[in-house]
Amino acid sequence: MKKTSYSIFAGLFIVLSGIFHQAIAGVPTTLYVGYPSAQSGSANPTNFAYSTPFFSAINNNGEAVSMYQIQLSLSTDASFASPFWDSGSGGVSITSTANSARCPDIFYAGSTLLSTGTNYIWRIRFYGSSGWGSWSTESATIGIRATPASTPELYSTSLFNDAALKAYYRLENLNDQKGSINLTNLNSVAFNAAKFNNGADFGSNNTNKGLYNNGSSPLTATQAKTAVTINAWIKLSTLNTAGVVALFEGYDGSKRIVITLEVTADNKVKFGMFPNNPGYGMQFATSTTSLALDTWYMVTGTNNGSQHEIFVNGVSEATQAWTYPGDYSLNPTPGTNIGSQYLGLAGPYNPLSGVIDDVAFFSKALSATEISNLYYNPGGLTARFYSGPVYGFVNNYTSTDWSTVRNASTGDVTTTAFMAGTEKWYWSTNVYSITRQFFTPNTSGLTSSAIISAASFNIYPSAYDGTPNPIGMVNHSITSTTTVAAGDYVNCGSLNSATEGTNARLSVTAPGAWYSMNLNATGISWISKTGLTKLGFRQSNDLDNSAPDNTRHYVPYWDTYNSANAPYLSVTYTIPTPPSVTTQAVSNIASTTATGNGTVTSEGSSSITERGVCWNTSTAPTTANSKAISSGTTGAFTSSMTGLTGGINYYVRAYAINSVGISYGNEVTFTTSCSNFTTVNWNNSNVQEVTLTACRSFTFANGKSGGAYSLIIKQDGTGGRVVTWPANIKWVDSSEPAIATSPNKINIIKFIFDGTNYLETGRSLNIW
Repeated sequence: MKKTSYSIFAGLFIVLSGIFHQAIAGVPTTLYVGYPSAQSGSANPTNFAYSTPFFSAINNNGEAVSMYQIQLSLSTDASFASPFWDSGSGGVSITSTANSARCPDIFYAGSTLLSTGTNYIWRIRFYGSSGWGSWSTESATIGIRATPASTPELYSTSLFNDAALKAYYRLENLNDQKGSINLTNLNSVAFNAAKFNNGADFGSNNTNKGLYNNGSSPLTATQAKTAVTINAWIKLSTLNTAGVVALFEGYDGSKRIVITLEVTADNKVKFGMFPNNPGYGMQFATSTTSLALDTWYMVTGTNNGSQHEIFVNGVSEATQAWTYPGDYSLNPTPGTNIGSQYLGLAGPYNPLSGVIDDVAFFSKALSATEISNLYYNPGGLTARFYSGPVYGFVNNYTSTDWSTVRNASTGDVTTTAFMAGTEKWYWSTNVYSITRQFFTPNTSGLTSSAIISAASFNIYPSAYDGTPNPIGMVNHSITSTTTVAAGDYVNCGSLNSATEGTNARLSVTAPGAWYSMNLNATGISWISKTGLTKLGFRQSNDLDNSAPDNTRHYVPYWDTYNSANAPYLSVTYTIPTPPSVTTQAVSNIASTTATGNGTVTSEGSSSITERGVCWNTSTAPTTANSKAISSGTTGAFTSSMTGLTGGINYYVRAYAINSVGISYGNEVTFTTSCSNFTTVNWNNSNVQEVTLTACRSFTFANGKSGGAYSLIIKQDGTGGRVVTWPANIKWVDSSEPAIATSPNKINIIKFIFDGTNYLETGRSLNIW
């Protein structure tokens, strides 16, 4: 017969073994967050610029581990009760990590990108043959960079030190802050408050004012025809009037060439170059945005030698192909103009009505990223996206005829690896082979408000064969969200004249290294903020319809989706933010007027277009109720509130508006004073009754020292009436009674007069 004691001790041994194991196993230590790797770096980063970080930690389980679990939560959730992201209690496999070794990089795989200006905490544990170890306990925080609070002045950015910046006018005076091309003030242009400190104010009806240098230009004629940027801030004070923002030109008495940034008569912005060469038309890129009155805009024109491009508020709006006329390789007399054109003319031409600030002339075409950063302020986040289920390639190699292979409608599908190639097999069959590839990450985490300033596609070729053949990026059109099909061979961009999403094709020269393709404005426009981004890849022979020779051409194999070196899309973006505003107490309170007070503490990610206070007789007032507008952008302001009713309680909030939206400050309340004066004459009776048909401001008269008095206050059928009490009433606990204001309510207040003050002896409120 089995002894009971044996099983008890056996069970106890098992339990104790488990306890000893947990006691021996140490928690993970030296937790790192990093990008693009967390093998070294920061334990508790602040102002972290990546919304898809990597994690790692030292394994101290006392044995090799093969799985991990990570939890990430808001910093306010110290107990991890509601994790923002949990990799899963079942564990996620990693490469076996020995005791005391650092685990491989673990990529953040949450469905939502980490948010700007938010602080997070995280913890990790490992799994080995003895089970789960303990959670890490050391501090592990991530502070994500906030969206910049304001737009920077170029003077305070790295572009001020760019060698291509040839002239820069802060327009606080006539001086060139970068070079020596100082300006002449024509007809008393004023320097008043502008976007950044002061700027050039040309008034609301400019007919004869301008700033110019008739003899110096920031760029040479050669620079002008190869690369140029003009950038400025403008605020129109009159609409439907064409005007020059900034330009430079050359003139030799017979030939003149002008590069100009202007406002059109229909309130748009155009940039271009024109000579006075008969038969050579003016070529401009014109914005789609129509400028509003009294609103600041950053306007930018670039020329890269082959096209003009116009940007408004950091966003490209239009391009225009351009060819420089051959007979203008001259060195003309130069000129620089702001606010109007004045060179070789009888006076100002196209004067602008409004204010101009922060004008810059560059001898290069600023990139879209540089322009976006100048408007939004450097400080955006970067996110990494790997391909979803839809990835792989379709290959066709059925014929020795190039057109037959290139025009085929189907092919053989592979989804276990990435591959891009166009080749002609060099053995005896000489069969042409074309590969078209698909990469489809889910980029919906960006959200619709994200402003993308840059993006790149990154690959790590693991093998190649033959002569290098550059790869181009196109936009594929396959519709499946799960797999690539044979018929998708024809869905990888247009067969001929395909639109490419990069300005340069990628030529891979060796395996075992990372290569990047920077997306151009077209490629960036393909990035979806609501679902899948569809990127396709073809090599140059396929894109150009040029049959390769008998040499075997480069076919780079890319690491598969699940590998450590899987291809990914990197996106740099900002989330535009509304202003920040606070409300202060109302001042100068009268019966029908008062002064609202507020402070705009931050513009947010774009300029303030309106600020002020709004009010209502019920809580949470908005601008749809009553409002008073105050001029200016940031800082403290006052707004005159008019049309008020005496004796009424009002709710007030300051507000501010930018292009992102409207923000409201905290709510304050006040009661207007009452102009309906009523004298209570205690000679008439020690007990008196007043029915309120409007607000009342009481005065007490003829009180007798030691006299006891009672005042009965009734609301009429409308209610809502308030009272203002005499100053010589001393209330219990210094607390004035809040009389009931509902219709027909009764309130009774009792006093004793001490010869100077009326001392409250009781209150009965909200009767009946």
